[in-house]
Amino acid sequence: MRKKVTGIAIVTAILIGICTYVLWDKLWSPKAAGVEALRAHLYDPDSLKLRKVRYFSETGATCGEANARNRMGGYVGFRRFVVDHDGKVFIESDSRASTSDLTEQLKEVQLQIAILQLMDARCPTKASASAR
Repeated sequence: MRKKVTGIAIVTAILIGICTYVLWDKLWSPKAAGVEALRAHLYDPDSLKLRKVRYFSETGATCGEANARNRMGGYVGFRRFVVDHDGKVFIESDSRASTSDLTEQLKEVQLQIAILQLMDARCPTKASASAR
């Protein structure tokens, strides 16, 4: 009888540990907070699909790739994103020009360069770390 109670206690402790880990990763972790900030930034947050999501404790940023529906209902394709430590969301833009005005195109290119530099600084990869 004692062995049975001990076995049940061990299994219960393991299940509680697993549930706590899952809840931490999906609801309470800094990575989850970054994903929620990204969701709040989207037109259709329920359509969000993620991949390669990582939290970088050194910079406090959540980085990854996201795909979601636009206002027309179509998926835009996976784009890189950064959610900074203060909750600001930066998403890589479509590379196609949305205007024929060269001044506006230049502003868009400058903005994308700034976002890419931010991604490189906040979301270090092996390639970007070895280039430094």
